[in-house]
Amino acid sequence: MSAGTLAKWLVWVGLFVLSGPLTAQVTFVLESAPLQGLEADALYMTGTFNNWDPADPTYQMEKNAAGKWQVEIPESKIPFEYKFTRGSWETVEGDSLGNANTNRKMEAIPDAPILVYVDSWEDQPPRPPKAWLEVIVESIPDNTPPAAPIYAVGNFNSWHPGDSAYQLMARADGSFVTQLPIYGNRLEFKFTRGNWQTVEGRRSGRARFNRVYTYEGQSSHVLRTRIESWEDISGSAFSAITIVWLMAAIMGILLVVAITTLQNNNVPANRVLAILIAVISVTLFGRVAVYDREIFQAFPRLLLVQDLILFLFAPVFLLYIRKLLHGQSFPLRSRFWLHMVPFVLHLIGYGAFFFIDKYTFISLNVDLSLVPVFAAVGGLALFYNVGYWLYIRRLIQRYQKSAQDNLTYDQNLSFLSAVMNLIAACLVIWLGAYIVGGIDLLVETDLENVTYRMLDVLFLAFSGTVFCLSYFAIREPEIFKIPAEEPVAVEEEETPLDEEATGDWTEMKGKLSRLMQSEQPFLNPKLTLAQLAELSGTNVHTLSRLINEGFGVNFNDYVNSYRVESFQKAALEEQYQNHTFLAIALMVGFNSKTAFNRSFKKLTGMTPREWMKSATAEVVPE
Repeated sequence: MSAGTLAKWLVWVGLFVLSGPLTAQVTFVLESAPLQGLEADALYMTGTFNNWDPADPTYQMEKNAAGKWQVEIPESKIPFEYKFTRGSWETVEGDSLGNANTNRKMEAIPDAPILVYVDSWEDQPPRPPKAWLEVIVESIPDNTPPAAPIYAVGNFNSWHPGDSAYQLMARADGSFVTQLPIYGNRLEFKFTRGNWQTVEGRRSGRARFNRVYTYEGQSSHVLRTRIESWEDISGSAFSAITIVWLMAAIMGILLVVAITTLQNNNVPANRVLAILIAVISVTLFGRVAVYDREIFQAFPRLLLVQDLILFLFAPVFLLYIRKLLHGQSFPLRSRFWLHMVPFVLHLIGYGAFFFIDKYTFISLNVDLSLVPVFAAVGGLALFYNVGYWLYIRRLIQRYQKSAQDNLTYDQNLSFLSAVMNLIAACLVIWLGAYIVGGIDLLVETDLENVTYRMLDVLFLAFSGTVFCLSYFAIREPEIFKIPAEEPVAVEEEETPLDEEATGDWTEMKGKLSRLMQSEQPFLNPKLTLAQLAELSGTNVHTLSRLINEGFGVNFNDYVNSYRVESFQKAALEEQYQNHTFLAIALMVGFNSKTAFNRSFKKLTGMTPREWMKSATAEVVPE
């Protein structure tokens, strides 16, 4: 079984329960028609089923929830021939050139609503084009069915995918040719084999963007091109990037299980982290699902799943950061739920799409009618997430600064930097996609492909958060087992010194130095400012000011200076010659290799290895 087949199988699992029952009616939806200036006219369907009455009220079309005209015909009437009118035979539909149209035929019960394209009305012939574009297709896919008709479809014929007026004609050299009318300055089109299920695709088999030809008054209008694939016979739409998304989604689910089974004092933060990863996994699952035409046709509203992250990720990530940094000291107050209001509003807004008929929803996506909605929501979400990212970064920086003044151990939160950097990369790519899309909209360039490629890369970077968390969960599992500690005060108001500290710092400095040398409290890797204040017989504020003003350093650097000094003495003693640097560092009070290397370099200006080389060189006799 290939990776693509396995991926599709995994996506399909569990989806069939969402499918709806068949109806006893055949629905005809007017996908497009020239109705400008004709809004007052009623629209009718007529045919052999009602003796060709052009204004039968029983078959008058009505607008559906998506704002499109539709009518329902009993299945019992099949087979039949039909046409569309505006109430009389003078206003019957015509072909794309304004001539009489042949009867449409319905010969079998369809499994989906019929999308109808009316090219013109016989009393309203189409306007003349500015010019004609000769399109020459030099090659078609080798797996194209023999003798299959190929059509051009675009904004020149209301996107009618099987318009016989624009069927490509085969030539002796194996190429195909057709003439397309140019009505404006921008001609958009594609090729099909008669319907939207058989539309052309990219070389990979995935959906391609509209072809664009810009009219600038050229005297010669010839375009040579080729068709790279057909979406319906190009194999699985799963590619390398969708496989990565699917792997990240599955890994996320496994990581949720692993994190929630940890037995430790960091349960509150891990619960929120599990929710966060689950949300990411569901989003990636939705992104993968809509890349397969069959899955999308069966469950088109999965398209909405990938957008659930837009207003949900930021507040949940904020809650995780607060729970991680402050543990039980950060209760979930009622006001926190205000952060969820944008998500709830987004959910309600998208809920309206579930009241639209499934096939109408598909149609709205095929003709890009929903792009402005998705673009507007995405734009708001971009600014929303940037604001949260800046706020969360500030919280982390304030916490780290406060921790340096209160703690002497490395809490191993460096993984947050990796996650924050990944999120920042996602925001930059997201912004880039909007800039490119905006340029394309303003100057009418052909940049849609670039925009959507950037969105693919955006989800690829987003999936990196799962891989990042998985890496740290395996490589440094203690991150998810941070013991509950007394909260670090992010902001503390300055209080007056006690009576002992109102004079010269000299006596207190000497007392503290003697305490550090005699009792060596720095050997405790979990030493805090409060613990040292208790040992020295003073309060936290007095001790903090003594260290900051008397020694000119913060609490973390003050204690680590004793650890570094102890390390240097031990490293030169013969009894520790067979010990590693890390073993000695842990012995003198450091809690990790990272914290040791960082503090040593900061306090001595050298790495431990550089210092050792220098120190041993000094004791070697000449």
